[in-house]
Amino acid sequence: MIHSVQIDGFRSLDGFSLNFSPGLNILVGPNGSGKTNVIEFFQLVSQLSRKNIKDAISLAGGVGSVFRKLSQSEYKKSVSATIRGATYSNHKYILKKSGTIVYEFSFEISAANGFEEIEYVYQEVKIKFISPKNIANKPYEFTDPSWDLEFKFSNYDQNLKIGVTENEHSPYTIHLREASLLKAAMDNYALQEKELRRFSSYCILSIIDEAPINWIIRGDIDRGEIINIDPRQLRKSEDIGARPGIQSDGSGLAATLNYLQRDDHRASSVPFYFDASDIRILPNRPDDGWKATLNQIKGLATLVNNQIEDVFVETEHFENYLRLKLRLKGELGNFDLPASALSDGTLKWLSLVTAILTHRSMFAIEEPENFLHPHMQKEVIKLMRETTKEKKSFALMSTHSETILNASIASEIIVVKATDSITSARRISDPKFLDKEIKATGFGMGSYYIAGDLNDA
Repeated sequence: MIHSVQIDGFRSLDGFSLNFSPGLNILVGPNGSGKTNVIEFFQLVSQLSRKNIKDAISLAGGVGSVFRKLSQSEYKKSVSATIRGATYSNHKYILKKSGTIVYEFSFEISAANGFEEIEYVYQEVKIKFISPKNIANKPYEFTDPSWDLEFKFSNYDQNLKIGVTENEHSPYTIHLREASLLKAAMDNYALQEKELRRFSSYCILSIIDEAPINWIIRGDIDRGEIINIDPRQLRKSEDIGARPGIQSDGSGLAATLNYLQRDDHRASSVPFYFDASDIRILPNRPDDGWKATLNQIKGLATLVNNQIEDVFVETEHFENYLRLKLRLKGELGNFDLPASALSDGTLKWLSLVTAILTHRSMFAIEEPENFLHPHMQKEVIKLMRETTKEKKSFALMSTHSETILNASIASEIIVVKATDSITSARRISDPKFLDKEIKATGFGMGSYYIAGDLNDA
């Protein structure tokens, strides 16, 4: 998972830094403080890891929605960031034995000629292989100035460089075969000007596919999806060939549930959000993994309405679409209702819990309180906390809900504010003390937030 970021030049994030903890990370602050900018930065990075730089920036809203605005007509001409994280791997092609991969990915994007030309001017990846026992299972606290593998690109001098360090005595270093393949690939790119230019337009993690280690790091940073569910999208029919996976607006629910109920064995090894080329490096779930997830979703559906007996998807082959239905208890027997007849709250709850349970790592939810009953808001917090703990991942959430904040703990809170249009963020300085005070006074976290007491906590 990603453990920290440093960002310069993205919207209001200039000289911005933030550390993340496993589990929930809840952003609170007034409108305009930059909470959404923090979340949407990860969505930009996700797009950059999959697409060329111009398409990624276009999907983010264009240059005016990416580069920092300095005045009425002036924008900062560069965006740079450093992302640090760690992820566990037991893939024997990459590591001689199971271990943790600590990484640092840095990049700088520059604009020229009135923002007509946008390109990477610098990209660098640093990797360290370590044993989990050496870091007390807290890789986010691990720091080491030495790296086992480094490769970088700079178009200042159009010179691609790579450095590989091998320690024969460590079972946690990269395979020699992998290192030699990587060196050969990099040398090949450096000798071909056309290939070299690709590094100005594409993420280095997606270009060098000769290095499986890149797939794992890319898998950590390319799932920065923002979930902001629109119940209207859930009432629309979904094409029978729609790809499984909950989309940013909540759509994809029928396709996802259909995938879960259709083929348990095949679904057990195919995560929704990865292309086929990436699937091979991920550990498979148990054979009943997705079946268990489907049953969990059905169980959670009853929390919003205890009359729900089943949640299922029907396939209309002649009309070529999927139809989501709920089976409810009736006075004279059970009956089925299509998604078009369900309430906003029911649809959002189903899509939200499905998104939470089927995302493998980091994701973000903006203001989950919309359309949800206060009781369900508490259940969202509980489910996200349990799920991220199980997956050893983290989730970002922005909220103004007193109910959600009352269900949170101090270590999960990140206070966001803006000064002179520059966003800063910090955690509670003494979370244990605040939790004790809340318990002693009976006032919830939401009360402290509304009173403004978190600003100095």
